[in-house]
Amino acid sequence: GSAKDMGLVTGHAYSVLKAQKAAGGMRFVQVRNPWGSFEWNGRFSDDSDEWTPALSQELGHTSQKDGTFFMLLEDFFKWFGSIEICDPTQAARLSETSLARLDTFASCWVPGKTAGGPHTCTKTFSFNPTCKLTVTKTGSVEFSTYKR
Repeated sequence: GSAKDMGLVTGHAYSVLKAQKAAGGMRFVQVRNPWGSFEWNGRFSDDSDEWTPALSQELGHTSQKDGTFFMLLEDFFKWFGSIEICDPTQAARLSETSLARLDTFASCWVPGKTAGGPHTCTKTFSFNPTCKLTVTKTGSVEFSTYKR
């Protein structure tokens, strides 16, 4: 089948939340679609009969349609053609004379309060955490979000 048949969006960035080897030796990757929808429906998808209560507890698996899902490592490598790794907290490489600037702020998505969902949720999207950026000079701006 195609990526779409498997619940994946082509040409789209996903976040890897964790990689873990289960007690039985199977290796898993927990992935999140930042849109909060379109989840993997292959092996060990959220509603798969392959999940046992013990394995779910060991990996912290829950069956929610929130864009977060687990994949076997071999399936992950089959369906994702490249991986880019970044650490936005590495401010040490920026010198005092550099024109680059790193600012951070912490926020969180709290169900019922600040978890407004994707842009298609027009009634609640504005509840998502935001920040304001004012650019006073020509240049490039890069934003990153990550889970601590």
